[in-house]
Amino acid sequence: MNTILVPLDGSLLAEQVLPYVRHMAALQQARLLLVQVVPEGDADDPFARALESAAGGGLGPTVREAQQRHMLGEALLQRARGYLDAQATTLRSGGYIVETEVIVGNPVDAILAVGTSRQVTLLALATHGYSGVQRWALGSVADKLIQAATVPVLVVRSTAATPAQPVQFRQMLVPLDGSPLALQALPLAIAIAQAGNGSLTLLHAFSPFNRVPLEWPTLAGPPGYLGTMLDEQRTLMETMLHEQAAAVQAQGVAATALLETGPPADTIVDVARMRHSDLIVMATHGYGGLQRWALGSVADKVLHATATPLLLIRAHKDGQPAA
Repeated sequence: MNTILVPLDGSLLAEQVLPYVRHMAALQQARLLLVQVVPEGDADDPFARALESAAGGGLGPTVREAQQRHMLGEALLQRARGYLDAQATTLRSGGYIVETEVIVGNPVDAILAVGTSRQVTLLALATHGYSGVQRWALGSVADKLIQAATVPVLVVRSTAATPAQPVQFRQMLVPLDGSPLALQALPLAIAIAQAGNGSLTLLHAFSPFNRVPLEWPTLAGPPGYLGTMLDEQRTLMETMLHEQAAAVQAQGVAATALLETGPPADTIVDVARMRHSDLIVMATHGYGGLQRWALGSVADKVLHATATPLLLIRAHKDGQPAA
């Protein structure tokens, strides 16, 4: 059975991933693993603040101080367990299979380690959820997890309110750059669409000024030479998109080919917003001779700019994406 790992930090904002997780678990017939990490040695956590207060009172490194540390640690662990148990009880009442785990350590290392040991198939988290113990935000824990994870990652942008309607992934946007690696996002997108009666829009962002390969010897040529080359490239990409859309349709999923002109990241974000996409599904580290798509490039820009839920799939050169 598939397992979805859901890191929670105790904040309401972090919990906003849960409606999406419930929907994904139902689609994939997956169990849920709720994890909370109690940081050890964090200068901002209650351990450190209490010890500083004790030291200021002249207690110094005494047995009492060690007892206080132990009591505080146990209190934090009990609070985390109680919180996860409450979340698990709610989910189980909806028919979901749920496990919980509280870990002491570095949040990123601990989450990645439990993901490996439990053989999770999806990591799901909200960004900008935070508590007094540990901030989870792009540029912090969430960003590091997204960069390091080898399994697909579902990223949901936290807002001030939870979704008013039940989550559904009916209209999904799949950006393609023409490379085989980028196509590795398609199998999971198709599976989600098949399970939830959804449809796919296959998008290519044609950016002429980024599409001049270094191996082309010169741009000098007869009048209209450059325009003709770009027209040929555009036609080639349109043909590729329509072929991929036909292949998706052959698997029983409605699919549309869409070619737009503009910077890739901006185009993806804008199209997702204008089309009211429920989910963007894209591969990372897919690249062709003309345009690289990788965290730190297009996918990274989309990650930080879009308000649309984003499913990132780590592509591999052997043609097999992470499970």
